[in-house]
Amino acid sequence: PRMIRPFRVRLMDFFQRSLRDPSRFEWDFLKASLLNNMPWYRDRWYRLRKMRARQWYDFDSMQDLPEKFVYYPLHYSPESSINTPAPYFIDQMRTVDAIRHAMPSDYTLIVKDHPDALLVRRKGLMDKIRRSSGVRVIHSSISGRELILRSALTISVTGTSTLEAFLLGKPSLTLGNMFVSKYFGGVTPLLGLDRRMREAIKSPPTDEAVIHAVAEIMTLSRPFSVFGLGMPGDPVFTENNIHNLFQALLENIHARHPRRAS
Repeated sequence: PRMIRPFRVRLMDFFQRSLRDPSRFEWDFLKASLLNNMPWYRDRWYRLRKMRARQWYDFDSMQDLPEKFVYYPLHYSPESSINTPAPYFIDQMRTVDAIRHAMPSDYTLIVKDHPDALLVRRKGLMDKIRRSSGVRVIHSSISGRELILRSALTISVTGTSTLEAFLLGKPSLTLGNMFVSKYFGGVTPLLGLDRRMREAIKSPPTDEAVIHAVAEIMTLSRPFSVFGLGMPGDPVFTENNIHNLFQALLENIHARHPRRAS
């Protein structure tokens, strides 16, 4: 808390930035920021939204699921993991439409909302998803891991559910660029989505491919803290943590671009 400026000051800065550049203003971002800065209101609003969200679900349990389905977990948004690398898919209805039109006709698209998104998710989006043919919505409390294991294919824009599926030996595809996309055959273009879906369903990752990917990632990994502001000792800003982060960055640059690094 001692490292955070007063809420009033941050709010004024937000509006000043928005006035200087109106294109940066987003209602969803403002809403999420206000909720995060008012925990007493956020918690009450979350409980209310959780009760109202029951009408959004077609399925409440795994037993109700169809035999053949593709799994798409909705992203929490606004969030840098999708807003920055794949802004086209901020409107997640685009993703749902792309998947349902490209998947084999005898499959169902199962959509699960992010549990934390109940605070910011617009009801209109969920209504559109439920009205879409070939799409069903499952309760947000259902285990994502179980859905991955039961599904024929997991698709996300840049979500880590695809990495989880890969590690479990299940097919997965990404529509946006993330650090593990190359292990799934690279970013999947919309024009080739139908072909890539059929290929992925028929060819789940082998144990050898998973082991190779994990070994390659761990070879270029180093321990450092990226979260923890306000925690005792402020671990992010310790000299040792900054050194580890900087060293990891240099090693990655050298491994990917040895001539430039030298």
